[in-house]
Amino acid sequence: MWSTLLEKLKGIGTSWTSYTAMGSFALYFLGYLVLRFQLSTWGVATDLSILDERYFFAGARFLVYLVSTVVNVLLLASPPLLLWWLLSRWARFSRWWGSRNHALIGVVFSVLFIQLVERKCFLFMNSLLVQRQLEGDGWLKAVMLDSTSNYESQFFAVLVASVAMTGWLLFQSRSREIRKPVLEPLLVFLLAVEFLLLPVNYGVIISTRQLPKVTNFVPAEAWLVWEGKDKTTFLVADKDRKLVAIPNAEVKKLEITGVDNIFQRLFP
Repeated sequence: MWSTLLEKLKGIGTSWTSYTAMGSFALYFLGYLVLRFQLSTWGVATDLSILDERYFFAGARFLVYLVSTVVNVLLLASPPLLLWWLLSRWARFSRWWGSRNHALIGVVFSVLFIQLVERKCFLFMNSLLVQRQLEGDGWLKAVMLDSTSNYESQFFAVLVASVAMTGWLLFQSRSREIRKPVLEPLLVFLLAVEFLLLPVNYGVIISTRQLPKVTNFVPAEAWLVWEGKDKTTFLVADKDRKLVAIPNAEVKKLEITGVDNIFQRLFP
C-alpha cells in the first residue's frame, strides 16, 4: 500500500513539474508577444533579451485581463445561449443546423474576422508617440482615444467572443459523423492564428494607452515610456515630440505626478 501511494505521489509530482514548466513557457511566450508589439507601437528600441522576467509578468497581466474578459463574455452571452438551447430542443431546427457545413462556416467567419478586425491593429505599429496624426480605422481609433475603459473592454470582449465562436464551430464540425478532412485542419490553424492575435491586440491597443507623467524635463511635458536594463526612455513634448533615451546611471530621480491616456493627450 505504501509503495503504491509513493508511486502515485511521485507521478503527481512529475506531472505537476511538467504542467508548471508548460505554463511558465506559455506565460513567457504570451508576454513576449505583448511586450514586443507594445514597444513597436511606441517606437522604443529596447535591450530585451530572449529570456527576461518582464515577459512573464506581461504574460500574467494579459492572462488576468483575458480571464476577466471571459467572465464578462459569459455574462453577456447568457441570453443568446439560452435562446440557442431552446431552439436546439426544436427538432426541425436541429435537423436544419445538423445539415450545415460547420467547418466551412467557421473558415469563412475566421478569415473575415482576422482580416476585418484582428489585423487592424498592425496599422498602429509605426512609432505612434512621435506621429503627428493617428491613422487607422475610425472605430479602432475611438477605442484608443476613449477617456474611459468602456470601448476597450467592449473591443476585447468582441475579440474573445469571436475566438470562442470559431472554437465552437470547430467543435460542431468534429462532432458530426461526416468529417471534413481539409476544412477542419484549416479551421484549427485559423483558430490558432486568432488566439495568437489576442496578445498582439492587447499589446498594441490596450497596454499602450497609459503612461506615467514625470517632471524630469520641466518646463517641457514628459512621460516615462520604458525602463530598460541600460537606458530609460522618455517621451518629451516641447515644440516637437521626441523619444529620449538616457543611461540609467544619469537618471537620478523619477518624480511621477500622474498617469495620462497618452493617445488622447497627443491626438486631441
